[in-house]
Amino acid sequence: MSITNTTDYINRFGISQNKYDTNDLQAYIEDFEKQYLIDLLGKDLYDLFIADLVGGVPQDARFLAIYNEIYLSNDSACKNESTISRGMPEMLKSFVFFEYTREQQIKNTITGNVKASNENSVIVANSASRMMKLYNKGVDSYSVIAEYIVDNEATYPEYDGTLKEYIGYFL
Repeated sequence: MSITNTTDYINRFGISQNKYDTNDLQAYIEDFEKQYLIDLLGKDLYDLFIADLVGGVPQDARFLAIYNEIYLSNDSACKNESTISRGMPEMLKSFVFFEYTREQQIKNTITGNVKASNENSVIVANSASRMMKLYNKGVDSYSVIAEYIVDNEATYPEYDGTLKEYIGYFL
């Protein structure tokens, strides 16, 4: 089950879609939401979290606490630089936007991998796009959620997540 839908990728997370690539975006959503949530929560807590979803929203209070926005105080255990998570849906949109748009210009066709060329536009380098900035915003939320879980380990004994790092323009 996905938390976000193709129709959520508008405004700040706007991804151009048409009848040909909406299915591709949906596949990215399904694959990368699962990957990032397992990384964040660990497999056991992920399975419990997914089982608790109804219409893409958790029902249990412990899962709602990490799903919704989180504001950490300065006295938290991990002392992460970020203190705000904009919520899991925003975090996941950041990561899916990054994963999808970094591969969007290359398509596999019967003649091999091709790069689109348009008359009135020029493809910019990834470093000139918003994808890395949005990825790093996703890492902010990811880190705050992980820190919240660590600070409340009695509520999340199944936690076995991993941390993510920011990316830069030279990676």
